[in-house]
Amino acid sequence: MYGKVNKVKLALAEGRVALGTWVQMPSPEIVEAVGYQGFDYVIIDLEHGGFGLDTLPSMVRAAEAAGVTPIVRVPILEESTILWVLNTGAMGVQIPGISTRDQAEQAVRAAKYYPEGTRGACPWLRSTQYNVSDWGAYTKWSNEETMVWLMVEGKEGIDNFDKILEVPNIDAIVLGRFDISQSLGIPGQVDHPCYLSW
Repeated sequence: MYGKVNKVKLALAEGRVALGTWVQMPSPEIVEAVGYQGFDYVIIDLEHGGFGLDTLPSMVRAAEAAGVTPIVRVPILEESTILWVLNTGAMGVQIPGISTRDQAEQAVRAAKYYPEGTRGACPWLRSTQYNVSDWGAYTKWSNEETMVWLMVEGKEGIDNFDKILEVPNIDAIVLGRFDISQSLGIPGQVDHPCYLSW
């Protein structure tokens, strides 16, 4: 539907590893080049990248043009930011700083439409093809295809890891090793033996 395929979910369904990379520069051309190299996904980094929301729609369009699935790392767990990012047509959000089950639940609610979540509803957006398609069919498709990736980046998140994993509709969890190392008092030591104890 909508001419978009979630290549991450497709790869996993086919028993393949989904391959992707990051873009932290304000360049639709780089995003496009990533797609032409055959990657399944690209993470467009709004947290550490040198650009803002005004550049994002062009980068998402470039990903779509080159056939790579756009996932956006937002700077913070904030409902309005997640909504705005998904309204551009991104097929997933990566959310940093998740430390508790409640935060994980907030992230899912923000990214999913009713009944899975509370994502704001507006049919006249780029993500909905400006209301060309049936709204009910679109929201069903979006809830199935939109990914929620959480970043656990501190000791509290590690301590609550099992509870975070219990939250439905999480597609991936990423460990932010540099931030974790800071929270453990060993900044930058991402190969420290304590990581092996997890």
